[in-house]
Amino acid sequence: MLDPFAGSGSSLIAALQKGMGAVGFDINPTYRDLFVGRLDLFGKGCREWIYEIQDARILSEFIEAETAEICVTSPPYWDILARRRTADGKSPKRYSNDHSDLGNIRDYASFLNDLGDVSHQVEIALRKKGYFILNVMDLRKGACFYPLHADAITAVTSKTEMTLEDIVIWDRQPDYNAMRPLGYPSKFIINKVHEYLLIFRNVGR
Repeated sequence: MLDPFAGSGSSLIAALQKGMGAVGFDINPTYRDLFVGRLDLFGKGCREWIYEIQDARILSEFIEAETAEICVTSPPYWDILARRRTADGKSPKRYSNDHSDLGNIRDYASFLNDLGDVSHQVEIALRKKGYFILNVMDLRKGACFYPLHADAITAVTSKTEMTLEDIVIWDRQPDYNAMRPLGYPSKFIINKVHEYLLIFRNVGR
């Protein structure tokens, strides 16, 4: 299992617990340390794993082509988490100060372009008929709404030959605040409590 945005390694641990090998990439070494610490709690007796501190846009330089069966990942949500969050009241959180971090890209089109570049790297790493599962959530910045799930589909399919197989809507109300109106009384906007699992398949180059 491959995760190009591994973070603290939830997907890697899940794969290891299922008896799979796992390869993760992240640019922030702090998250690799968190992953290793979590392995002590959840990963006893797990199979082999690799966690590279590298930019996912060059991951094909570090993993042999056509060796991954599946890729499951949740990319940075543009630079949303670094901004003041009115929907859930949480404090801004910047994952790194690295200029190569997709979460530090201010321009939405540039962010999508780089997400497409990472997807191409995933395509190279995946075996033929392998699956790429991208977990995303639509975004709102100020008065503007960004349908990230739709734009991510375009980002992937414009830079790869992978095909969209399915979309699963993931209800996450237990993890987020309950649904409520935002902007009342001047507006009536519902906060987001669901995410999308975009399921692509590598049809082969």
